[in-house]
Amino acid sequence: MNRQLRKENYIPVILSLSFSVVLFLLLLLPHSQYSLLEEMTLLNNTNSIEGQPLELNLLTIIPAILTLFVILINSVIFILSLLAFFMDMLFNFHLLNKINLILASILTLLEVSYLFVGINGVFDDGTRVISFPNYITVILTVLFLISLYITYFKFVDKPYQSVMKSVKEKLALSKKEEINKEDQAKEIVSNMNDDMQKTILNMLAQGKITPQEADDLLKKIHSDNC
Repeated sequence: MNRQLRKENYIPVILSLSFSVVLFLLLLLPHSQYSLLEEMTLLNNTNSIEGQPLELNLLTIIPAILTLFVILINSVIFILSLLAFFMDMLFNFHLLNKINLILASILTLLEVSYLFVGINGVFDDGTRVISFPNYITVILTVLFLISLYITYFKFVDKPYQSVMKSVKEKLALSKKEEINKEDQAKEIVSNMNDDMQKTILNMLAQGKITPQEADDLLKKIHSDNC
């Protein structure tokens, strides 16, 4: 099978795969989003052991939930990016990159929401949920999304649209040729019928056939064309 993809088509995939790994590392920056999940689990376990009702602090709980979804979606992006390297058909490659782009948009939205929700969040020990390094994570995530959109439309969507346009033009040309062939066939049949009718009338004029026979033959030609 001939490969439809070139090296430059993989640029968005390489970008997604690279940033996916980087994001897993960025989540380690203080205040670590991983540690946020650990602290929420510890808080839940502590209250369960002490038999106290869990006090809901939405400014810490919501960022923890958002972080969980970030990790899940980033994992999917990583897997899909790896899968893209084994593709050689542009149609499937375009679809997978489109899915990756949607997931990256959701991922960025989650990270931005994490920042805005958690910016006023404070733990019981006075530690703030958001610290300066967390801004770096969000900024890099936004820049990644912008880069992904640019490279996707330039190296994946544009070649895909070009191929689809070419395919549509070929289909239209093929259909036009079929219509022309049908018209030519009809014209040939029509000319043959005209010749047959002239031959029958000449034979009638020469007395070679009777008017009844001529009428039957003409009716036969007419019925064959219906």
